[in-house]
Amino acid sequence: MKSQLSSNKTNWSIGFFIQSAVYSLAIILFIIGAIAYFGTAKLSSDLDFLRSQITSVQSGMGEAISTLEDLTAQVSELSAAEQAYVKLNKLETQLQKNQQANADIDKALQQFSDIAAKNNKGLVVINSATGKIEENLLLISGPFQKLIDTAQQIDRESMQLLVNSYKIINSNPKALKVAESNIKTLFRLLSATTKLTHKIAVTKELRNDLINIKKQLRPYRSSLRKMNKLTALEITTSSSKAVILKGEKIAVLAAKIADQANSLAKQGIVTALDFTKQSKAQIDKQKVINQQGNLIIEQSIAIVSKANQANQLFADLLTLNLQELGVSLSVIPKVSNNISQSIETMQAKVSGDQSGQLDIAQNRAQQAEQNAKTIPVLIIGVCIIALMLSVLIILMLRRWIIKPLSRFVTGVQRVSDNDLTTHINDKGAIGELKQLINSVNLLVLGLNENVRDMKEAGEEIASSASNMNSTSLQTQKSLVKQDQITREIILETQQLTEMFKSVADNTSVAVENANSAEKAVQLSMSSINVSVDKISLLSETISAAEHSMLLLKTDSDDIGKILNVIRDVAEQTNLLALNAAIEAARAGDQGRGFAVVADEVRQLAKNTSNATIEIQALIEKLQHNAETGASIIAKGMLSVDDNVQATEQVYKALESTAQKVIDISQVNKEIESATHSRISSVEDISTKLEEIGEYTQQTSTIAAKNVTASENLDQTSSQLKKLVERFKI
Repeated sequence: MKSQLSSNKTNWSIGFFIQSAVYSLAIILFIIGAIAYFGTAKLSSDLDFLRSQITSVQSGMGEAISTLEDLTAQVSELSAAEQAYVKLNKLETQLQKNQQANADIDKALQQFSDIAAKNNKGLVVINSATGKIEENLLLISGPFQKLIDTAQQIDRESMQLLVNSYKIINSNPKALKVAESNIKTLFRLLSATTKLTHKIAVTKELRNDLINIKKQLRPYRSSLRKMNKLTALEITTSSSKAVILKGEKIAVLAAKIADQANSLAKQGIVTALDFTKQSKAQIDKQKVINQQGNLIIEQSIAIVSKANQANQLFADLLTLNLQELGVSLSVIPKVSNNISQSIETMQAKVSGDQSGQLDIAQNRAQQAEQNAKTIPVLIIGVCIIALMLSVLIILMLRRWIIKPLSRFVTGVQRVSDNDLTTHINDKGAIGELKQLINSVNLLVLGLNENVRDMKEAGEEIASSASNMNSTSLQTQKSLVKQDQITREIILETQQLTEMFKSVADNTSVAVENANSAEKAVQLSMSSINVSVDKISLLSETISAAEHSMLLLKTDSDDIGKILNVIRDVAEQTNLLALNAAIEAARAGDQGRGFAVVADEVRQLAKNTSNATIEIQALIEKLQHNAETGASIIAKGMLSVDDNVQATEQVYKALESTAQKVIDISQVNKEIESATHSRISSVEDISTKLEEIGEYTQQTSTIAAKNVTASENLDQTSSQLKKLVERFKI
């Protein structure tokens, strides 16, 4: 698994993709700027040429004016009336031109007024269209709202169906009817949703989900009917799990349909509302521009009207002056004819020189006009290409960055909820994002394995602690029994000592009391036999206690080995958490959520390490107590062996005494001496038995401590198990 995750690499990277997109847009903008620059330069060149031609024409007109001034100087000798007549003729000619121009201006202003009226009508139409757009959006939002409502109802009904399925499995007689009602409601809602998909553009995935959930409902209804016919004893775990699994699949599909419907409705409504807002903003701008244009046109009409009134007044005055001077200027027409001929000759010359320049200027003006039409078309074409490229880049960003990043954030949130079964899909991801997803998958896989190992180790510790606890309890019981036997032996030994003292006191009358001595010896021998049997039983008990101590020490050593494994797992977990923190720091804001998970894992590793140290200390203390108990029991065994030997000696002595009881009168002194020695031996036995009792009490105390230590170890293993159960593996 790790090798597959680490081998999924690609030559693409997010930085390379974004840089390529930025460079492409920069190149397109550079092309647009170049086209605009060269087109503007061309238009500027044409305007410069036209300006030069106008200057040339103006210079020709200047020459004509200078010629006219010369002619005026030649006729300066004419009378003031002739000059007035000439001026009046010029004024009349100019007046006619002004009147014609005013008429043209009136027509143009009338056209402007018509255009303004049409613009106002267009604005009214646009406003009505905007209203219709808003109505259409409301109509669209209606089906979208219905789609959201039906999808949510499908989700609720599917969850209710799953709940009723649980009730059917639990033999609820009323649950089947409710479940069938849920299924009928689901079919009705699915049909309504399918009808809504014909009115709204939906994804292929949503259509497929609607078809799949319909296909699963009918078999599921049959399964529920079969399950309802079974009794509680006939319902098996596998069949109930199969029914619940089908119900969960239907619930998952319903939740998926609800999520897709919500997302689709939100996108459609937001897009439509944005489009309406943009259209309305453009219309508002157009209204402002049209209002300004109407204001300018109205002002122009007022100015032209005033000019027409002034021209009309001027024409009336000019006509009156012409009538007054018509009689006195009869000679002036002849002179004027001569001057007119000269002027016409001069105008013909000037017109002939300038006509060619005007044609050239007209051609250049046509070229400039053609360029002015072509350049915007080129710029619009390049802008369309740039727009298409931008849409392509946005789609690629959505596929390669946004969707994988959303899946990554969802996976990190699941990991932060202690779900170590999470596997983040790296479909569509590229570059560093894909490497980050693969690294997180490797980290989660490693954490899963470590937590599983910790769980197994905790179970082994719990088992060992339980065994150790039972062994310690058995040892404690054996020691209690041993202490009881030792007390009985001490009591009997004291009785035996008193008996021997009595024998020593009565040695002087041993002959008279030979029969009594023989009986006493026999009684002593029987008591010694009982003591030997009890001492043997004590030896066996001490051997069992020693064997229990050895088993306790072996179990403690095994637990120490398991603790070493846990310590290694904790160290590896700490290293993995450190690597996770480093990867999260590299990921920046996207890895912030996973950094929290890494801190939690590191804290868990730290707690595990601390618990391991505490367990190690308890085990070492337990091992020390076990070794101490073993040594004390070994000393007790030696004391028991000495007691056995001493008892055997006493038994042999009593046996010899029994054989020689007939000759007791003869060897009275020897009997007295032997009796005193036996008294000292019995006292030694009593002392050693008391020491054995003390050793037994010490061993019992150590065994109690071992029980406490095993209980603490069991509690620690339970805490470790609770820590591990926080994670889903």
